[in-house]
Amino acid sequence: MKTQKLHPGRSGNADKNSFLRSYRFEIRLAPDELEAIKARCRQSVHNSLAAYARDFLVSASGSTAKDKLAVINKTALALIGLP
Repeated sequence: MKTQKLHPGRSGNADKNSFLRSYRFEIRLAPDELEAIKARCRQSVHNSLAAYARDFLVSASGSTAKDKLAVINKTALALIGLP
């Protein structure tokens, strides 16, 4: 069920979402994977790791969930230096 935010944009970031985020997505990472993702986040325009991850997941190329997961897996491997 979509619930409208009472005051969208108050967090100070450029998020255009006007609905409350009520769902969680969890992923387990090795310490080096997390550090690699944090490094990429610091180089981006995002002000939080959640915003960076959300933008990356939503904008990942591919039209199906399977395609998006393939892009995520490939990127994760590249981040930690594996082929």
